[in-house]
Amino acid sequence: MWMGSTAISYFPPNQQSFSMIVISWNVRGLNSLGKSRYLQDRLKKEKPQIVLLQETKVSRARLEAMLSWMCLTYEVIALDVMG
Repeated sequence: MWMGSTAISYFPPNQQSFSMIVISWNVRGLNSLGKSRYLQDRLKKEKPQIVLLQETKVSRARLEAMLSWMCLTYEVIALDVMG
């Protein structure tokens, strides 16, 4: 499995710099235990500020429940499964 992550640094004029970690993953189905454990391990290790998951094939409610089970707190903005 591959998940891309990157650290972004920004230096606004005359202000303190800041960095953020963004993770993006085209999951192609997040129902398998292996993928959810991989996601949990990666999120706990990287501690990203933004996580983008594509093609999860799970409902928003299921995704929120999974994050809760993983003891992770993220605001979820999602489109429910269609088709």
